[in-house]
Amino acid sequence: MEETKRPLTTANFLKLVKAKFYDKRLFYRVIKNFMIQGGSGGGSVPAIKDELTPAFSNLQKTIAMANAGPNTGSSEIYINLVNNTYLDPNYTAFGTVISNFTVVQAIGVVPTSGSSGNPPDKPLTDVVMDSVRITLTPTAINNPDNPLHSIDIFPNPTSGSVFISSPESIENIFITDILDQPVSLPEARNGNTIDLSSFLPGIYLLHLRTAKGVEVKKVIRQ
Repeated sequence: MEETKRPLTTANFLKLVKAKFYDKRLFYRVIKNFMIQGGSGGGSVPAIKDELTPAFSNLQKTIAMANAGPNTGSSEIYINLVNNTYLDPNYTAFGTVISNFTVVQAIGVVPTSGSSGNPPDKPLTDVVMDSVRITLTPTAINNPDNPLHSIDIFPNPTSGSVFISSPESIENIFITDILDQPVSLPEARNGNTIDLSSFLPGIYLLHLRTAKGVEVKKVIRQ
């Protein structure tokens, strides 16, 4: 989050997250090679002023505030699938996806109603934000010695196996469901590849231990 460059937008977003506003909200608008958009509150969230200084741009992976015109942003956000810098004069970018962008990209190619749909570009199957929470990290994310965000999992979502990409050797893997209840690790593990085809569809948490500590990654079993 860009608290110093986008203080109003960031504070508004964090306030909504703390209130669990985004839990179970939809990414209701998906446009391939453009962006995914969601978080509508139906006018229940007061509008905030735009913050359009050129300090932060609508680059790929950035999170920005959607609006219906000048100074009308409130709760709806979008994530840029590609560089959309031409949006900078009208839309406030205020954050960046720092890990698992492959999940965002997977949402970006889900089947939609298309430009002729009603409403247009709505996913044919609901894409739901399970939960949005705030995690504070005491060290900079670009610190090469920081273990946070160093592990990636793909494909995610998956209907079968996932591969764990890690600069460190994976010493141990522990899996829980979204309620943090232990789930048996499937026997079909080959190195950093795990076969999840026997799991029921849902959201699982992979607790991955390396020499630098434990990272928790969310994986979606379709």
